[in-house]
Parts: sequence; structure tokens; C-alpha cells
Amino acid sequence: MTPSSRENRILGKRQAWTRDANSPVILMSDPYREGLTSAMEEEYALYPGAQRAIAAADPHVLVVNSRRLMDERGWRAARPNRLAELLEDGVHYTPRGAIELAEAEMRALLGL
Repeated sequence: MTPSSRENRILGKRQAWTRDANSPVILMSDPYREGLTSAMEEEYALYPGAQRAIAAADPHVLVVNSRRLMDERGWRAARPNRLAELLEDGVHYTPRGAIELAEAEMRALLGL
């Protein structure tokens, strides 16, 4: 998968806004959320790969696959009790969910 002209335009706008061709960008995929149809799930599952393709095309882009990070910690459909701890309404994070997500993302970013 290669970045489309739309992604290239977005990255170009970032360069124009920052006036710095070397400004870093961090793309993070969202963790699992409830209420998606199977078709939406299929599309949602493509985002990390698309983000990876963008990062492969631009050395200033870093990707953190938050969905995979949190799936490893039980943030998935198969763990409804765990989801109740993490999601307020199926989409928005509880305080505990926000903290766990931020901790996992920071560990990934810092290589810990």
C-alpha cells in the first residue's frame, strides 16, 4: 500500500504550516471501540497499515499502532468486562482507559 495523493497533500500542508520540511509527525491508530459493524471493523483494521505506508514514504513520520498495543492488554470485543473498565460509552475512554492508553503509547514512543 502506498500513500495516496490525499496523504501526500496532508503531509505537504503540515510542512507549509510548520515551515519546516523536517518537522516530525506521529500517527497513532485508535484502540478498539464498540458499536462497529463488520464492514466498519474491516475498514478500521486497515488504518494501521495505511499509517505504516505513510511512514515508509516519509522519514519524518512515526507510527504507533495503539490498537495492537491495547489489544495485547485486553482492549477488545472478547473482553467485555475489561472494556467496561476502559470505555465510558463504547467509544470514549474512562480515566483508567486514558491513562493505560497514554502509558502504553509513551512506552512505545520511548522504546521502553
